Amino acid sequence: MQSAATTEDQTQRPQIASSSLKNVSGNRLLRESREITRNLVELLKDPSNWARLKASQSTVRLSKYNLAFLSRLESETALRSHNECVSFLVETLIRTRDMALPATTELIFIDDRPTVLTGQSGSGKTLYTKTRLLPTIRAPVFVLDVVGEYTGIRKVSLSDLFSLKWEKASDSTRIRFVPNNNTLLADSETAMLFDRLNVVKKEGFEPNVVPSGQLSKWVIITEESHRLLRSSQFTDFLSESRKFCKKILVISNNTGPFREMARILLPPPLEQLLNHETQRPE
Repeated sequence: MQSAATTEDQTQRPQIASSSLKNVSGNRLLRESREITRNLVELLKDPSNWARLKASQSTVRLSKYNLAFLSRLESETALRSHNECVSFLVETLIRTRDMALPATTELIFIDDRPTVLTGQSGSGKTLYTKTRLLPTIRAPVFVLDVVGEYTGIRKVSLSDLFSLKWEKASDSTRIRFVPNNNTLLADSETAMLFDRLNVVKKEGFEPNVVPSGQLSKWVIITEESHRLLRSSQFTDFLSESRKFCKKILVISNNTGPFREMARILLPPPLEQLLNHETQRPE
């Protein structure tokens, strides 16, 4: 009996050791995988890394169910690979679920698409724009200041804008237009403003150069932009803005009308903005 027990014990030991080695190896691989993932997420925060990340490949495990759907999506669209399908699905999810990143100057200017800065009232959209974004912009800036919040910027009238030499503005130029408090008059003024901009944008425009024309170096910021949707002149300007100006930043608490044409971003956490304000020198 003792011999049999000894033999049984000896036959089990290698199995225990083998199982233990597998667990150790599995845990090591899991830790390494998680570390790689954490590093990739950190790299994703910096837009300058995006091109490199998109060009690098990784191996992932997919269920046959997901593989079948990716293959069907390829066959039904112009998407050429599983990777392009996943990229399409990720971009769609970001747009439709407001999975927006916190705004930075780099993110706003990473491409020439319009950018929407969104968030509920009091979330810091205007505070971010005034205190964090504007000081970093190396280009002339025009602000449509719907409710008069940009008091540190020179205020101009409609007649000033009609006579302005847009192409001669320096990078330090900062001007704003404040519409009338009366809604009907404000709508009329906004229509006139964008009628003018729609004319100016075509002066000096070259189809093979984007952006080009008199507004090509300008950054245009529109506050309370959900109110501007009543203006066909504004929506016409916005839809083609990438051809004519350096960047248009649309500030709105409603992203719905802008999803298909713009990158959606959020202001940084309000606590960060307020701390930044308290730390500024007197």
